[in-house]
Amino acid sequence: MQIRFNIDPKKKSILISLVILSLAFFACLNIAGAQTRKRESIKKKVLDLSKKIVLRQDIEKIERIRQEYARFFHEDIDRQVLRSVILAVASELNVDIISAKPLERDVLGAVSRESIELSFRCSFNDLGLFISRIEGMPVITKIESLLIQGDSVNEGSGAAAAGLKGKIYESDYDVSATMVVAGYSING
Repeated sequence: MQIRFNIDPKKKSILISLVILSLAFFACLNIAGAQTRKRESIKKKVLDLSKKIVLRQDIEKIERIRQEYARFFHEDIDRQVLRSVILAVASELNVDIISAKPLERDVLGAVSRESIELSFRCSFNDLGLFISRIEGMPVITKIESLLIQGDSVNEGSGAAAAGLKGKIYESDYDVSATMVVAGYSING
């Protein structure tokens, strides 16, 4: 059985035109959708690439900063080197080292920290000079703790004659101190 439609040629051409137009419309929608997906994909790639560029620039900045810091680090510092440098400074400044006890070595990534606990006696002025010289050493150092205790005024000083007590700022005032000094180096 066949079904026949009798459509006049004018309606037939309009119907064919509508079918062709709807097919073209759906084809354009598919092309537009594909272009939108492609545009979103390209946009995502551009954003990813721009993030990578920013990260590369940040990594370059970090590397420059790392190199800047690295030039202040010694390749390796051990307890003996740190101790001998500190003892040399102490002997120059008339600082009597009572004890120099090495503490545990800490390692964080590529940086090592050697610490020494020092107990010593000196005048208040020599204490200031000693701290200044330790902080000014070519090795990166940090005074992590400092405990100062006044001992006594040297005999014959103006403070003793005047009966002044508690004036630890006098240059001839003896102090006992304990401090922890850390030296930093880059692990080889």
